[in-house]
Amino acid sequence: MLAEQQRLIEGWLPLAQDANQQYGWQLDGPALEALIIAAAPTLVQAPSALAARASLWHVHCQETTSV
Repeated sequence: MLAEQQRLIEGWLPLAQDANQQYGWQLDGPALEALIIAAAPTLVQAPSALAARASLWHVHCQETTSV
């Protein structure tokens, strides 16, 4: 399971880093990894990069409003 999670993070990290920079989230590496893991159920089913970005946005909004 750990190797699968690592592949998930490695695959989606460039998109998450780009969204982090574009939207000014200012998340560090561990926070980006946590975001990817939290968004994983929708990321793996995303039909496009835009849909994946929307999934990251949605999870980020949920996490910031629940604090």
